Amino acid sequence: MNNAEAREWLDGAWTRALETGTSEPDSEVDRLINSKVLSIRYAIVTQMLGKIADERRSLLSIQLGAKQSPGARDARSFCSAVIVPCVADNHDLLGRSPDPYVNNPLRRLRLDEGAHQLRNSQEWDALVAFLAPLDEAGRIKLQAAFIHCLESAARRLTAQSFGYQIPIRVSLPQMLRVLEAFLAEASGGLRPLVVTAAMMTVLGRAFSLFANVSSQGLNEADSSAWAPGDVMCRDCNGNMLLAIEVKDRA
Repeated sequence: MNNAEAREWLDGAWTRALETGTSEPDSEVDRLINSKVLSIRYAIVTQMLGKIADERRSLLSIQLGAKQSPGARDARSFCSAVIVPCVADNHDLLGRSPDPYVNNPLRRLRLDEGAHQLRNSQEWDALVAFLAPLDEAGRIKLQAAFIHCLESAARRLTAQSFGYQIPIRVSLPQMLRVLEAFLAEASGGLRPLVVTAAMMTVLGRAFSLFANVSSQGLNEADSSAWAPGDVMCRDCNGNMLLAIEVKDRA
């Protein structure tokens, strides 16, 4: 598979993992998918999908060296082209990184070389121990193991999900019925004034029309209060933009 085909295959497998639910937790897989080391989270997915795309690749090969060895590959380019965009499209599930393989732990020729010199060496040893047996296990076992990784990632996504409170909203017909009932009660003009002032306040904020909306007393004459209306809408400098005279009649 080329990169585009690998991404298509990955999207299909990920969708199925989300739709069908997840299997029982696998401590070995979950440890790597949820590793505190971002590079390991990306490496396990990149190395496995890379070999699924091309069986000639080695699961433990990371870079192309001066002297090509069997199964050598450019994992960095594959990760940037296939894995990074997929992760970005799925809530940065494995962590946010535009180029994970630029990190020092992945700037080696192979994963099984020099791991003991790295920070978190036990984590890297666990990655090698997981991948090495799959290198010659065949495509069916490799794909099955990769699906377990996606299922673990699905569990990770569930654990990271947040419940957002849905804003209370009403439809236009509902709002009109509420207003009709509210305005039906006699209030000496207070309720129409309240509704008008509130409506202009909301409109002013939503569309940046007014900086301030104020209203005067019901029984106060406009002339005595030096107000041109019952509800006044002003800009940030206090200049009058709109004055409204509220009438309690059709």
